[in-house]
Amino acid sequence: MGLCIHTEIEVTKFVTMNIRYRKWSRWLALAVAIPLILCAVFHPVNSGVLRLITIGAIITTILTLLLWNWRDRFRRILVIGGICVGFVPLILPNRPVDGVALRKDYIQALTHFEGTRYHWGGETHTGIDCSGLPRRALQQAMLRQGLTRLNGGLIRNALFHWWFDASAEALAVGYRNYAVPLDRPTETNSTIRTMPYEGLNPGDFAVTGDRQHLIVYLGNDQWIQADPGTGRVLTLHGYQGDNPWFHSPVTMHRWAILN
Repeated sequence: MGLCIHTEIEVTKFVTMNIRYRKWSRWLALAVAIPLILCAVFHPVNSGVLRLITIGAIITTILTLLLWNWRDRFRRILVIGGICVGFVPLILPNRPVDGVALRKDYIQALTHFEGTRYHWGGETHTGIDCSGLPRRALQQAMLRQGLTRLNGGLIRNALFHWWFDASAEALAVGYRNYAVPLDRPTETNSTIRTMPYEGLNPGDFAVTGDRQHLIVYLGNDQWIQADPGTGRVLTLHGYQGDNPWFHSPVTMHRWAILN
């Protein structure tokens, strides 16, 4: 009889410890995963490692919430429903793209980065570089248009651009068909300071001849760039602004989705 009671006590202790371990392990998983997600959101550099960490942290959070609430039917349905709602935008059908609205949101997103500090490899409001500026602005515009117009194609395209980032050089040579070159005058009229702007649309961008820098046309002779020289995002008049990049030979390009 005493042996049975002792065994029962030991089993109870084991079960209690197991429950506590599982509870703390779930808290620990969330305590690690959620800061990693926040780090990915606010970290200026969009690196391949950081993207993988982001995906892993999101999967860890989802699995932890499922395991934590699996025994309670109501909470289980609530968590599964929330997960399904989160994935609905990814499976929406493709719809025709309103180029005018997309370009408007793109230009608006560009101007919101005004004054952001320059950070090589960055593409957030905590730091951004020359190619990260138009890429992040276009991603934001595609997400906004995709969600407001229920266009799954734009949402998936925005995620595609996030996963496969591109430098100024890559965009200049047509990386993943993101952008297309524009036929523009060469020789004496190949710089921002001297070339005519007729035929350019707001959002078109210039890549310098050495393919190390990128500047975006906003319209009305205005250009925006993440300038490593001044260390921030600034907008200047193309013919009047005092900026050394405006004297560099350039080639002009347009995002394929806006062509």
